[in-house]
Amino acid sequence: MEIAMIDNFEKFNGGKTGLVEQEILRQIDLGNFRRNSLLPSERELAKQLGVSYMTVRRAIGKLVDDSFLTRVQGKGTYVRGDVPLHRMQQTLGIVVPAWETPEHADLMMILTAIAGENGVLPKFHLCRSWEDRTVVDAYESCDYLLLVPPAPLADLPEEMLVRFRAGTTPVVVLGLDATPYGLDSVTGDACTEAGIRELRRLGHCRIGLMTQVEERGGKLLRQTETFYRNWRLRMLERFSAKEVDRMEIRIPVKAYELPHQAFYDYLYVNGKDLPFTALMLPLAVAWGVISAAADSGLAVPQKLSILSIGDRQEARFYRPRLSLVRVSYRRHAELAFEALRRRMQEPGLPPRCFTVEPELVPGETVSPLLPPDNL
Repeated sequence: MEIAMIDNFEKFNGGKTGLVEQEILRQIDLGNFRRNSLLPSERELAKQLGVSYMTVRRAIGKLVDDSFLTRVQGKGTYVRGDVPLHRMQQTLGIVVPAWETPEHADLMMILTAIAGENGVLPKFHLCRSWEDRTVVDAYESCDYLLLVPPAPLADLPEEMLVRFRAGTTPVVVLGLDATPYGLDSVTGDACTEAGIRELRRLGHCRIGLMTQVEERGGKLLRQTETFYRNWRLRMLERFSAKEVDRMEIRIPVKAYELPHQAFYDYLYVNGKDLPFTALMLPLAVAWGVISAAADSGLAVPQKLSILSIGDRQEARFYRPRLSLVRVSYRRHAELAFEALRRRMQEPGLPPRCFTVEPELVPGETVSPLLPPDNL
């Protein structure tokens, strides 16, 4: 890591030593020198900062006296792990899957804004799986941790789960209910119920679901397992298990590929022979599905109503205007900070799942079914 060379010493009444102290504390605040991490050697710091070795040594000695740093004989100087939070910039580790999507970009922008409003410095970490060392690094180097799961929570290694539950660093999971695993979480699970209720109000009872799936170790994994489970429970109220199975369209998508093409290909070929009158799907794939309907001559919403679930800043610019159950990312972020504050104030509280209330946004992709499907 490069550190900017210090100049204009004469303008700082603390002199060179004071400026070196200030720069080291700044790097700690930024998270570049993490708690319990080894600092560069004093000679290396002197070279990077453009000052003498003795200036750095005096500055480090002062920070040791002030309980920011500690010297370990034969090893070097470390940032102390027990520096009180009020004495340095607090950092928020945010772990997101390594594959970039518009949803992740939106969420990262919003979390950055909310973190700033709360006086916390966000540090983003991209990971590919729970085994990725990045997750542990984020946990160990930050004061708080938000997780957007890169894989099902059931795949969380037990060692990592035990560490998260220990409470040393408060952890909140975004997007999945993590309370069965002993962790706080924020979800938009109520969106499924809201979407089905709205479609039934408009006369639709045969409501299909498009889900992204992946086969791993002989098991079928859905990207939105809770979404699927809630939908299935509601469909079983009126239809047999066999009929409900037919109303779920499972779209295999290879790892690290955007799903739009796979969703497009399926609907383009099979769109005129669907066992439902309305379809629910993640907003992330809406473009692919609506494009396939247009290209195949499947009229939306006259022949098929499409209700999207999710949030995206530019969704209001889509044409046709999407009928949408919106689960606000900003509200996700606000509730995540509420969960973190709760955990800091009372560490022994049982885990809680905070729910983002959905908002129905009218559009042009859903219409009443005439005559209504009364099954």
